[in-house]
Amino acid sequence: MESIRNLSEKECRLLARLKEARVVKHALPELDGYPDLEAQIRKSFLRIEEPEQNLYWLPNARILGASYFHPLITNRDRFVLDQAAHELQQGSHPAHYALRLPQFKEVPRGTFSLVSRWSDNYWHWLFDCIGKWLLIEKIKPASMPSIECFAGLNIEQYAFKKQTLEALGVREDRIVDLKPSSHFEFKNLLVADLPSSIPYPEMDVIVAIREAFLGKYSAESLTKKVYISRGKSGSRRVVNEPELEETLKDFGFQKVYLEDLDFLQQVELFQNASAIFGQHGAGFTNLIFSTAGAQVFELFEPEFVNPCYAILADKLGLDYKILFNSSAQRPTPTFHWKNIPVEVVVDCKVIREALIKNLT
Repeated sequence: MESIRNLSEKECRLLARLKEARVVKHALPELDGYPDLEAQIRKSFLRIEEPEQNLYWLPNARILGASYFHPLITNRDRFVLDQAAHELQQGSHPAHYALRLPQFKEVPRGTFSLVSRWSDNYWHWLFDCIGKWLLIEKIKPASMPSIECFAGLNIEQYAFKKQTLEALGVREDRIVDLKPSSHFEFKNLLVADLPSSIPYPEMDVIVAIREAFLGKYSAESLTKKVYISRGKSGSRRVVNEPELEETLKDFGFQKVYLEDLDFLQQVELFQNASAIFGQHGAGFTNLIFSTAGAQVFELFEPEFVNPCYAILADKLGLDYKILFNSSAQRPTPTFHWKNIPVEVVVDCKVIREALIKNLT
């Protein structure tokens, strides 16, 4: 495998430097009552050295689908060690063990790659894929060929992907859907580095996404206090949700299943919400559309604390509070996704006390 920066001129050309290498500070709201946890998280994310971000042109490059870990392959049949497969070592790519690759289809039109690791997750799709495209739209390098198509993984399978592209005016005939067994060759493929090396967006990405999607339409009768239910999710479902729902109703919260809303309806919901309550999950990505001053209550299991939404809330000026479904265990910041419980039990007494104390 090769780094995209080490490819020959026949395989790849640097079109533009989108961002210089830089130091980024990701602040964090105060986590009331948990100073040790706050100190541990701050130590990890207060100062991050980010590499440069570039835009590249790859003639006659190919991309395989998810069954082959969606590698990028140059016109000299070399794998590119890019953002889609950077964690794999030389010779370990699943495509190396395929007896035969599927016949590729040619895409003659200029195509921008929205391929990225973990892009089937809403957060990563929005910030890593859509975010980098919106930044490039703002910069518009003079040397950039015209973009007629967008290549992305499993577009048809995930409604939010298709709906975000539709909201940006991308017609279905301009989408190259990289399904599990797909294999495409692109005459002119544009590839950009991720906006940042870790999944914590900078303000330019946040501003670009908000400008692109806020104000698409307005409805004044929307729920103001939102409880995001995971009742239809595959993990972290609340066993005693009826009890939790009754507790939240006393404070004016209404239950919402984000799975039942399309993308722009979710944008609208969060834009108009004065308070949001829910368990940690990808639905909190929509905080990017919230209005400054909105209150956020994020619920965790004590053994798993990921600060991505706390950092996002700080950048947006939201009133963020961290809560735990149990007070029996000391919380620890961990960033793995192993052993995520299918079901959890929430201590509603703790939740009621927290809302009495914090809800304005």
